[in-house]
Amino acid sequence: MRTTNPRTTKPRESESARGKILLGVLGVFGTIAIVALVWHRTSPPNVGSDKKVLQQVDALFTAVRVKDSRLLDRCATQLADLKAKGELPDDAATTLTQIVATAHSGDWQGATENLLWFIQGQSANRRAQEPSARSKS
Repeated sequence: MRTTNPRTTKPRESESARGKILLGVLGVFGTIAIVALVWHRTSPPNVGSDKKVLQQVDALFTAVRVKDSRLLDRCATQLADLKAKGELPDDAATTLTQIVATAHSGDWQGATENLLWFIQGQSANRRAQEPSARSKS
């Protein structure tokens, strides 16, 4: 019959426990990194602070909420003009064009949800760009 030496098995158990702890810690950091990456990639593009652009985004929201196709078309034209003048960034224009297309397809609710996500992201983008109260003093 074979007997095991308790002194030789303890270090292996200890190494195994350390390995499990290390894997757990790496798993937590990996999860945090993935969540941060997904959150960063899912934030909408910034439209900037141009008053005309912000007014058109607001008008688009109104058009989508009241399901007004004529107002929707007018907003789409104005947004295209702002993009052509360089006042609306390309990535934001692309996102807004997709929202207009969603509304045109009849999915007004989906367009509303996407536009809310876009607008809420603008608020977050502005807060992130504002200097903190500490840096002002």
